[in-house]
Amino acid sequence: MPKLGLKTLLESIQQDYLEAKKRPLKDDPVAKRIRHGLDEVVGSDLLGNVVTTMGSAGQGRWATVPWMGIFDPDMSVSASHGFYLVYLFSEDMERVYLSLHQAWTFYDKTYQKTALSAVQQVSDYWRRNIKASSPRISENKIQLVPKKERVNSSLPRGYELCNILSISYQRGQIPAEEVLRSDLALMILALEELKSKLPIKNDAEGSIRQIVSGDDTLKATGDYYSVTPRQPRQPRLVTSKRDYAAQTNQDLEVGRLGEKQVVAYEQAQLADFPELQQKVTQVSDTVGDGLGYDVLSFDRQGREKHIEVKTTTQDENTPFFMSANERQYAEHHAETYELFRVFNFDAQRLTGHFYILKGSLEDHCDFKPTNYQVTVNKNGQGSVSFLP
Repeated sequence: MPKLGLKTLLESIQQDYLEAKKRPLKDDPVAKRIRHGLDEVVGSDLLGNVVTTMGSAGQGRWATVPWMGIFDPDMSVSASHGFYLVYLFSEDMERVYLSLHQAWTFYDKTYQKTALSAVQQVSDYWRRNIKASSPRISENKIQLVPKKERVNSSLPRGYELCNILSISYQRGQIPAEEVLRSDLALMILALEELKSKLPIKNDAEGSIRQIVSGDDTLKATGDYYSVTPRQPRQPRLVTSKRDYAAQTNQDLEVGRLGEKQVVAYEQAQLADFPELQQKVTQVSDTVGDGLGYDVLSFDRQGREKHIEVKTTTQDENTPFFMSANERQYAEHHAETYELFRVFNFDAQRLTGHFYILKGSLEDHCDFKPTNYQVTVNKNGQGSVSFLP
């Protein structure tokens, strides 16, 4: 078999699974591939260091719908609890879905006769409150088994209703490796957004109960993962030199990592345009800080976007520093300029939230000078002026 990548993994399972079901499940190489395949092909660059993967081809007998899951321990540690991402293969192997998913087992045990309506209610709730960041992500229902097989059991129907958002791949039309990885990055963002909007923080099942009861506190504000200009709550922008003394080495590293995450996000937006996707560049790293922006990207028409990235581990209202050169560049290049404000950033897990300011910053921000340029006159008296 060719060297395993995500594309090869998905294609090989679609090709081999139905034939493998004719053999004993125990120690079968196809079952092993499903259980551990994601460990081999998806690294910490996408998943971070604490997210876990596992898969299942069945227990004791072959599964009708095999799956490979990606789990954030804050929300789920297995397919029987919470929210997670999962690759789901249809019974006939003609489709595989990358699904933002819920655990059916919880609904089946907790709500029993009303489980189907409860899971539908929660799926609909999250579709209203999570903003799909790409046209590749669908809110349409998934189909894992033929309709006639749903009649005598709630299990297949329950699995399908547990889907919130998905990206579908047809057999024989699996896209290129870089597209698959970009799709996964998009869905990881969706999972992180869901996590940030849980009505009860870090309590997935408590949040589900609250949503089903109608007593949720979340409202769809659109503040997170916006791809249109959003006015953050009382935004303030403080000007300073980039190497201002208060900016420690740790701050610089956080900034660098934030830029890398924005590069990954922009590449994901261009998944259908690989020639543009490969041109997205962290110019602050390849060229230096003198350009006035950090990331070169493109819109879907191929027009350049010049992106400045400001990252903080604190909340969205935290002021940030900006040099005179950066401010001037934003003003003179408003038609191509975007500022990503990345906040609540976790440098270990490489997760956070952001909003985007487009065009002139003067329309969005307040500027407060915090540094001085000092010269000494002939009389030894300092004349002081604000930097622009």
